[in-house]
Amino acid sequence: MRKTLLSVVAMMAVALPFVNAQEQEFFDAGLPEKLFTIGIRTGVNTSNLSDNRSSVITDLRSARNQWKAGFTIGAVADINIRNFLVLQPGFFIQTRNHDYSYTMVGEDSDYWGNIEGNRSSSYIQIPILASLRKDFTEELQVQVDFGPYFMYGIGGEDEQKCFEANFGGAEGEKLNSYYREDDYFGNDGAVKGYDWGFKMGAGVVIMKHYYVGIHYEAGCRNVLKTPEDSKHEYSGRNKAWNFTIGYNF
Repeated sequence: MRKTLLSVVAMMAVALPFVNAQEQEFFDAGLPEKLFTIGIRTGVNTSNLSDNRSSVITDLRSARNQWKAGFTIGAVADINIRNFLVLQPGFFIQTRNHDYSYTMVGEDSDYWGNIEGNRSSSYIQIPILASLRKDFTEELQVQVDFGPYFMYGIGGEDEQKCFEANFGGAEGEKLNSYYREDDYFGNDGAVKGYDWGFKMGAGVVIMKHYYVGIHYEAGCRNVLKTPEDSKHEYSGRNKAWNFTIGYNF
């Protein structure tokens, strides 16, 4: 047993310098030529808002939140700490949209209601990412990014088409349909204006200037408001996929 342990220790002692050399070779820890660079980004996103309505509303028979497309435009600044490590703050304007539908049935099946809606919103987003960089060739660099983001809503609409049917009561059967349009944010809106979360993803830089990236954004704040007269406590979180192209100066 002692011989085996000694053999393992000896092998580790021989291999350790080799592993360290491989790590140093893979990650270029040298000082960058430029401390600060900037780039522009534009692209499309697909976003949604998850919520807890199906679990807290007893009369809700079906709930659907559907992803929908928007756009992203902005700029990033690379603060080059090492050749392999960059701190990247950014400034973006995003539109986020999603469709939703809810169907409700009363306990005695004397009520049926359906809501079909669309929410469209615009945000200012500031991500602050740590970015790992690896040059595989002089013309190809791969980046892996992770960090928090902060968003503030600057406008939006919540459109609903509603239909209700009451089959009981002294007045007999009653049918009702209506359309309503509300602010997405603001005092009467259903969604809070401030959000934060984490952004993660990867990208490639070709020929030192041309960028292509994909990132996922996971909201961490409950952004749904609960009306004062509601019997339920609502919660919901933003989420989005971003697909961007860009140019680094």
